Amino acid sequence: MKKKFMNLSAVAMLSASFILGSCDNAAENQKLMDADNTAIQTMVDAKMAELQAQADADCTAQVQEKADALYAEAMAAASKGGKKVVAKPVAKPAAKKEEPKPETVGSGKPKMGTTSDPNTVGSGKPKMGATGSTGSNTIGNGKPKMGSTDPK
Repeated sequence: MKKKFMNLSAVAMLSASFILGSCDNAAENQKLMDADNTAIQTMVDAKMAELQAQADADCTAQVQEKADALYAEAMAAASKGGKKVVAKPVAKPAAKKEEPKPETVGSGKPKMGTTSDPNTVGSGKPKMGATGSTGSNTIGNGKPKMGSTDPK
């Protein structure tokens, strides 16, 4: 009796596993879900296109109505011999020319080296060799260059 029960339970478990295994088919379920999503997206796209066309038609009709009304008013004013109203151009204000301000650092002190004289450095000291230079063989305070043959 035990043997029959064991055989019967083994067959039942084997058939139950086949039945339950065949119901859980992820690949086929995914295909069905993709098909459903595609059908839904197609319906949504069609409805959106329909609504967009309707909105465009309504907008065009409203613009045309307003344009016709404005045209009719303009033609009525012109047929009465009224003056044409022309908008006067608005004169642009002249651009103000600002004087260049000297560059400053920190609390308004002038930046070093921003004088207009090219022979001065920062605090007004003359550059070396800028004044009193007698020739190309001297530098600075009149000292001869190294290797010059011109005695002074």
